[in-house]
Amino acid sequence: MFYRFLAYTRFLFRSTNQHGVHSPFVYQYVTKGLYRNSRFKGSKTAKVALKSLEYFEVGNIDLEESKHGLDAQVKSHFPAIKRNRMPYDFIYHPRPELKSVRNLLDTPGKIHNDTLLLLDQPYRNPQSTKEWESIKEIPGVTVTIDMFHCSAVFFRKEQVKEHFRIRI
Repeated sequence: MFYRFLAYTRFLFRSTNQHGVHSPFVYQYVTKGLYRNSRFKGSKTAKVALKSLEYFEVGNIDLEESKHGLDAQVKSHFPAIKRNRMPYDFIYHPRPELKSVRNLLDTPGKIHNDTLLLLDQPYRNPQSTKEWESIKEIPGVTVTIDMFHCSAVFFRKEQVKEHFRIRI
């Protein structure tokens, strides 16, 4: 518990809102996707996931087991979204794992240029923070957005490698 408190305090000092973002792609995502008022209920991670599905008009998803009831909410709010059909537009992982991200990049046809990988609780404990830091360094990962409660990972080839810390 104390670890999360210290991690959150550090996050608050280092993070910014949309005004500190200099990437047009991330600025649009933050202002028109994440900061928009919505009808979605639930935890911050669930809201980020559902707002992202709506903003990116996702068609194919891969949801791992979620404590946020994400699967039920996706079924009710987005009935047209298909599950477990590659390539995935959106992937949710309940914890940051370097091995699973490397597997995504190494498996042909699993992801594409606009795939969003949402990782839950990157600051749960020191080990998950270490995994999150390692994920940011993977060569195929170009844009990462740290929101403390969850993190977004993008694989956009046309974008320079950048890391953002955004308060939501």
